[in-house]
Order: sequence, then structure tokens, then C-alpha cells
Amino acid sequence: TTTTTTTTTTNSTTSGSAPQGLDPLSQLMARMITSMATQQAGNNQPPEERYRSQLEQLVNMGFVNREANLQALIATFGDVNAAVERLLQSQ
Repeated sequence: TTTTTTTTTTNSTTSGSAPQGLDPLSQLMARMITSMATQQAGNNQPPEERYRSQLEQLVNMGFVNREANLQALIATFGDVNAAVERLLQSQ
């Protein structure tokens, strides 16, 4: 009589705060939610600080109305090119 035993071992590593034991899709969703929460926590800065470098770029391009520049950057989520287009359209 011959007896054969098969043993399988799985090692899984997860990054972030995704709980182990979840299927891969659930792990991905948990990581995405954690990432989004982290990004939102970083947006607590006032727009003047968040868009400081973009504001400097606009001033260097000749757009000197700081309030209009800031509103354009807020509306375009910091995209300088889109903010320039918006500022040019409003003139």
C-alpha cells in the first residue's frame, strides 16, 4: 500500500492597511479607500498654500490678479494650463 500526501502552502503579503484574509478585489478596494482618505486629509491646507507654486507661475506669466488666479486654480484643481485658459476667457 502506497500513501501520497500533498501539501500546499500559500504565502501572501499585503501592503497598506488592507485586512488579510480578504479576496484580492476586497483588498484592492480597501487600499483604494485608505488612499482616498489619506489624500483628502492632505487637502486641509488653504488653497493659497496648496497652490503656492502654481500662483507663482501665473504671476510670472503676467497674471497679477491674485484672487482671480486663485479662483481659476481652485476651479481647475491646480491645473495651470486650464487656469490660464480660464483667466484669458474671463478678460
